[in-house]
Amino acid sequence: MKLGTNLRRLRLQRGLTQRQLAEPAYTDAYVSTIEAGRRQPSRGALEHFAGKLEVTYEELVSGIDPGVPAQIELDLHEARKMLAQGHLERARAAYETARSTTARFGLRRLETTAEWGLGMCDERAGHFESAIEHYDRVQDILGAKDLIAGVQALASKARVLLMMGDVRFAIHILEDRLQRLVTDGLGDPDSLVRLHATLVAAYFEAGLYKMAHASAEEALRLAPTATDLENLANMNLNVARVSLQKGDIPQTHDFLGRAELLFRQLDLTDQLSRAHFARGYVFSRQGDLEGAREEFETARRMLDSVDSPIEAARVTTELARVARIEGHLDQARSMLQTSITALRDSDPAELGQAHRELGLCLVRSDDVGAEKSFRRAIELFDRSDEPVEIAVTYRALGELFEGRGDIKASCESYRTGLQALERAL
Repeated sequence: MKLGTNLRRLRLQRGLTQRQLAEPAYTDAYVSTIEAGRRQPSRGALEHFAGKLEVTYEELVSGIDPGVPAQIELDLHEARKMLAQGHLERARAAYETARSTTARFGLRRLETTAEWGLGMCDERAGHFESAIEHYDRVQDILGAKDLIAGVQALASKARVLLMMGDVRFAIHILEDRLQRLVTDGLGDPDSLVRLHATLVAAYFEAGLYKMAHASAEEALRLAPTATDLENLANMNLNVARVSLQKGDIPQTHDFLGRAELLFRQLDLTDQLSRAHFARGYVFSRQGDLEGAREEFETARRMLDSVDSPIEAARVTTELARVARIEGHLDQARSMLQTSITALRDSDPAELGQAHRELGLCLVRSDDVGAEKSFRRAIELFDRSDEPVEIAVTYRALGELFEGRGDIKASCESYRTGLQALERAL
């Protein structure tokens, strides 16, 4: 609603003449030109009129009842919970309604939250390109100069890029925004924590462990001054990877416990499943297969209830690994085929994990099939630019050739794996 139209509407509702609204600081002619849209009043004049009309400055300027933004915030919060609990279409409808309302009234901050939510819905459904369009739209709404409010959407975009295998671009956009915030002296703790925490994951994908450690340390330094609980929970989840990589298992569980507590407090089932998955991963790598299976099964039950097929496939791959180690190869192969079908080609890194695991299951019974799976995994890891995973897979391929007695091919595989690591370094 235009300012002049809103001013006239409110004045008439209160039974005031233009002179009564203007006095004692302004003239009725001044009010007339504003209502006609021929003049833009100063903030001081608007505050004077708001006082006379017994409304807030924001209500006078926007034409929206002050209770409406508060209600929209509640609606957006409920939409986030719907998404977390697996009600994807209901969440999408709520976000679309909020986006329409906020755009009509010019409530940019709330509009960006609705746009971000729509991106989350598309990300959950595996529509990654569409999700990125929503995340980019957030910055379009805010404008190029608003570097802080768009950080949440930027971090979400980076997360999607990682799933699509575009690790280098994900790192670039995160580092660029971080540098711009620092250069402009915009030390917003929540924004900086979010960027550093997301960089931890991105650096790990690229095999840049020292840089991941540095970002984790910076995120932890800033955390006491941050206020966004979901952001802090995700930070704890990501920095736990650094502690695990260092071999500090007690601290790893401490970080995961903090993340789980915050996700429970926020009632975010989808995110809580990630904490259980991470703990299962730790148990698995420590050889506690029973503990790992219990955590993975808990995560899978949660993901089944929230309709998150990609995350569920990731958990299924880890359950298959546990089954393989325990010698249940048929069960493991069946689970891996389920993962591969669910992932299709949406997440090359996770798909690569599933194919490599399938290759390990086939080594004794079908070495030709195992080789095919390993080569497919290498292709996928190469697409997602993950040199460490490439090296690990070439090692498995080399061991396969060694088992056949093909020493030349075995050495060539080991050498190629080492070269992949050298390029990363």
